[in-house]
Formats: sequence, C-alpha cells, structure tokens
Amino acid sequence: MKFANLFFFVLAAACSSKEDTSNASQPIIGGTPDSGDPSVVLLGGGGVWCTGTLVAPNVVLTAAHCISAKNNLVYFGPQYLGDAGGTTLGISKSYPHPDYATNKSVDIGIAILSSSSAVTPSAFSSTPPTVNANVHVVGFGDTASPSEPLFTKMQIDVPIGTVASDSFTTGPAICSGDSGGPAFLSVNNQNVIAGVVSGHSIQACGGTAGYVRVDLYAQWIQQQIDLAQTTDAGTPPSDAGTANDAATSNDAAPIIEAGSPEPNDTTPSGGCAISAPRASGAGWIAALLAACMLRRRRRA
Repeated sequence: MKFANLFFFVLAAACSSKEDTSNASQPIIGGTPDSGDPSVVLLGGGGVWCTGTLVAPNVVLTAAHCISAKNNLVYFGPQYLGDAGGTTLGISKSYPHPDYATNKSVDIGIAILSSSSAVTPSAFSSTPPTVNANVHVVGFGDTASPSEPLFTKMQIDVPIGTVASDSFTTGPAICSGDSGGPAFLSVNNQNVIAGVVSGHSIQACGGTAGYVRVDLYAQWIQQQIDLAQTTDAGTPPSDAGTANDAATSNDAAPIIEAGSPEPNDTTPSGGCAISAPRASGAGWIAALLAACMLRRRRRA
C-alpha cells in the first residue's frame, strides 16, 4: 500500500457500534484461548460489547468508546456463551475520561459495578512503555472459528512497535470486541496494565494495533478507584481531567446509568478501526506513519 493511501485510510476509518458478525475475524489475531487472567472481563449487555479489566473490587477500566447506557453487566470467565461457567455482575454506572469529549485519543473510561468482585484486581502502570517490550494482550473479540465461539477470552504476546506521546502500537493483535482490554506488561514479575486497546489501522481485523498509554492516566484512574470506595458508586470528581493531571477540567464526565438488559443483542463492537483523529491525537498518526516508513526502508 502506498504511503499516501495508508495516511488517507487512517484518517477516514471509523468504528461502528453495529457490525455484521457473520464473517467476523479471529479475536486476538494469532492468539490462543485464555483460561487465566481472571481480572479481564467481557463488558456489555445490550450496547456495544467490549473488554475491560478489573482494577478495584468494583471498578473496571475500559475504553471510552465502549461506554454505553445499555451496557449493564460484566462477565468473569473464559467464554460467555455456552457452558464454560463464570459469573456476571451488574454495572451501576459508567463514564469516559472527561477529556474524551474533545480529544478522542483519550480513549479511556470507567465502569462502576453494582457489587464487588472476589477476583483479584490488576495493577496498572505509572511508567512509560518502551519499544520492543513484550505485552500480553487479552480480549473477548470476534471469532470465526466454530471451536472458539463468540465472546471467548483470547490472549497473545506481541512486542511494542512504536511509542508516541499518548499511545503505543503493536503489530496485528486485535479485532472487534477487544477494545477496552488490557495490554499487560511484566514489571518485577507482576503483570500490570500498560495500555488499553483502542483501535487498529484497517477496517477489517488486523493491521497495526493501537493502545492508550495507561501511565498518563494512572493518577486519574486511582482517583476514580478511591472515589468508588467512598462515595455514591464513583461519581467522578468535577476536576478529573487531563493526562498526568497537569491541568483540570471544569466539566465532570457525563455519568451514564446502566440500562435494561437486552440479552439477544450480542453484536461486538470496538477495536474495529482508528477513528478520525483530533489535532491533539497526532501521536496515533505519527506512530503509524513511522511504522510504515520503517517497513519501506527495510524493503528498499
């Protein structure tokens, strides 16, 4: 693909909340079923179906574009459909980072559970990721394999390709439904969340995968956790805002109350493509273009 064409497609691609799953691609591309990583959950119930990670007994970290008023449950287990077991808990409310409304690169959000889980939460990173470090990516995305039904938890280890000011990338790893899931990094023999799955560079599954850097929002995430333990189901503070909390916002993130369940709506969403970036989301484009240029040099 020519350089200019790739740039145009990255700008033009956009996620859809409703996708045809009859020809859905394999989740966590090249991955394997995951019977571990108990903190990784399926998030849905009638809106968009995504992945998330438990970061406190009643707090799930996910992508902002996964937040929906119709999402009312999270599932803990290896496979949501079928007889694989597992448990579900309700969602009382959810909200995106307040900067997401004006900067889509801040694709990070919180879901507050209606009751606490007994599963051990995952820690999240406060240090920047580095190129070539291996991340462990987990998600409940689309599958075309009859042996791996829809909403099966999958895993893959991939190296980080590029690191930008607000994100990092890997090679092909994600598909629809993987959005909001974790990219774990091993730190002192402990898996910590280094990134949240946000999108990928082509409309079909595959292409360069992009992740929001969690280290930029570690303080904000901790604020939401603390608030969820002390106030009414985690209403976000009015000054919860920017990366590194270097500045504050006067507008609180909109609180989205969980709606009624729609059990027949099992269309996964998220992780389908990179949305058209805002000016402040240039890190995504720079990372992808850098990867493309590097590939061209290697072929030359």
